Amino acid sequence: MEINFYALTELIFPYLMASVFVWFYLIYKLIKILEVRHPETFDRLEKPKFLREQGMLPLSKYLILLKWRSSEDTGLKNLCWFMIVFLCIYLLVFLPLWFGMLFTAF
Repeated sequence: MEINFYALTELIFPYLMASVFVWFYLIYKLIKILEVRHPETFDRLEKPKFLREQGMLPLSKYLILLKWRSSEDTGLKNLCWFMIVFLCIYLLVFLPLWFGMLFTAF
């Protein structure tokens, strides 16, 4: 049984696109929580700005390297755990789809 990756892409693409907008909202919310509740961490992360290059690399490292786990803020921890799980699910759906299309094109 052969999988038609192009048909699968047409089915999944709207969900993946919506996930990008959800991710933007989650980043925005993370920045606001850090700015208001944890100004020292916000300053250490070079004061990241939403949808700008400034400070996004340190913010990404903070999230992916799990540096937020030492915080006592349960709201921050819950948001970061959700973001990690959301990112993993997104990559588990996107990458196989992309590689499948890449290798079936040849």
